[in-house]
Amino acid sequence: MTALVLGLMLGADPSAAYLSAARNLYRELDYEAALEQLGSARRVVSERALSRRAELEVWRGLVLLHLGRDAEARTALVTALSLDPSARLPEPVSPRVSAVFDAVKRALAPVAQRRSTRARTSDGRPRS
Repeated sequence: MTALVLGLMLGADPSAAYLSAARNLYRELDYEAALEQLGSARRVVSERALSRRAELEVWRGLVLLHLGRDAEARTALVTALSLDPSARLPEPVSPRVSAVFDAVKRALAPVAQRRSTRARTSDGRPRS
C-alpha cells in the first residue's frame, strides 16, 4: 500500500503497483491472490487509459483460465481486444491459453476490420 501512496504522490498510474503484484503472484502460481490484485488495479485505473485497461484484462483472462473459469476468461479477453485490438499475451503461456487467446482474437477480427474501415475517409486516409 505504501508503494501505491508514493506512486500517487508522484503522479504515477495508480494501477501499476497492483499490476506488478499480480504479475508476481501469477508467476508464483497464486492465481486467486493475483486476481484480487487485478481487481484492485481495475478499480483505480483511468477510464481513458485504454492500453492499460486492455493489459489488465489480458492478465485477468490468463489468471481466470488457470483457475478454470473459462467463460469469464473469454469475456476478459474479449474486453481486452475490444479496447486494444493489438493486445498480446504478456509472456510465454501454455498452448491451451494461447489457443483460447487466438480463438478470441480471430472471432473479433471482423469487428476490428469494420472499425478500421469506418475510421478511414473515402480516399483511404485515416480520419483526422
